[in-house]
Amino acid sequence: MLLVFFSRPLPCTPARAEAVGAQDVIVEVCTEKGPLKLRRAPDSDARILAEMPRGSLATAQKHDDRWYRLVYDGLEGYAMAEFLTPHGDLSPDVLNYHTLQNGDCGEEVTALKQRLSELGYYREGSKMTNRFNDTLIQRVKMFQRQNGLEAAIKKHAQNRDAVIFGICGGYQMLGECITDPYGVEEGGMLRGMELLPMETEMEQEKTRTQVDGTFEELTGVLSVLSGVKLTGYEIHMGASRRTDHAEIDMDTVMMDLGRSEKPEMLQEKRYEYLCHITDQAENQKADGICAGNVYGTYVHGVFDADGIAAKIVEALATKKGISMEAVTQQNYQEFKETQYDKLAKTLREYLDMDAVYGM
Repeated sequence: MLLVFFSRPLPCTPARAEAVGAQDVIVEVCTEKGPLKLRRAPDSDARILAEMPRGSLATAQKHDDRWYRLVYDGLEGYAMAEFLTPHGDLSPDVLNYHTLQNGDCGEEVTALKQRLSELGYYREGSKMTNRFNDTLIQRVKMFQRQNGLEAAIKKHAQNRDAVIFGICGGYQMLGECITDPYGVEEGGMLRGMELLPMETEMEQEKTRTQVDGTFEELTGVLSVLSGVKLTGYEIHMGASRRTDHAEIDMDTVMMDLGRSEKPEMLQEKRYEYLCHITDQAENQKADGICAGNVYGTYVHGVFDADGIAAKIVEALATKKGISMEAVTQQNYQEFKETQYDKLAKTLREYLDMDAVYGM
């Protein structure tokens, strides 16, 4: 799984941008639960323009002790100061970023490719479309590797209380290498992070299937998931196979840490499968790998089944000495069904369903 954050212009008009002024500050919505109302005027009875979810960021100026004047999602209004936390260390540019994912297309994808080409990550004369595809993902991975992300991840892997979890493309990156003998992604070979004992080969056919299964007996922080049921889906081009000779190359990291011996978790490696799954055709197989606190799988949605996310959060909180007594848990499957019902209701309201069913 790979997400890329890329800049785009703010969705507000020049007139609204001028209204904010030179003493702007980034504020974060910090309600205990639920959204914060953006109002037309600094009055609790004023018309509501929008609802800002907890954690949202906005550009603001202090109006008085009780109110901030905000620009949020292209709207200018007012919100109560007691529910906003100013972040003086953040630049307004933080609002100019959003997520690009595989399958997206448009000018922003083209701009990203052009910049990567300028930096030498595309061959001169390469044909570049405006679609965020697997080739672009590989180029972004190369950029991240050469700009320190790989070293940071490897160093983080030495903390026995840390968790590194790769899903699909992220899983492939954690292995020893990725090869492309059929030229699916322009051919060649890319070295992996060598944190998991496996190699990946890109295939000509894409795997697409729903799966369910069970976590194996896991090691490390996520041992709490051992034997827990899971559901999800696979959608990937590559096939990964385990190797018998994989060793995590930690020499450079050990020097950086000033250690003469490897941490205990690396002295006796245990490479276990992460889970066993069954696909829609009733085919059964082992999937993923667990090596200490490094985990990987092809299963998207692996955290979605009831109780899995809660167990992970509880395990991490315990390691950090954080109490979970006041935390309210939510069934993610029920939440998704509720959102689907809302979507269905909206579709029925605005579409001629008789015509749709008659197609």
